[in-house]
Amino acid sequence: MATKIPFIDLYSINDDVEINIIEEIFNDYSIVFMVKTACVEARLVCDKVIAVEEDQLKEAKRLLIKAINNGVITGVGGFNV
Repeated sequence: MATKIPFIDLYSINDDVEINIIEEIFNDYSIVFMVKTACVEARLVCDKVIAVEEDQLKEAKRLLIKAINNGVITGVGGFNV
């Protein structure tokens, strides 16, 4: 029987370039993540939602905040936690 690993939605953004940068950062630091697409009927643009393993949430958020503060990503997305 497979073990279910809880993922927490961490960050949402609709910029594919920033998603790619975040993926590279998380890969560099061995953060386990997945990217989901979230669409709302009232909007024409779908967001990408980055979810991380629950036990890596604090480290992943710290890395994103550091990337925003250092200008690596813009920070126009939104934290979900």
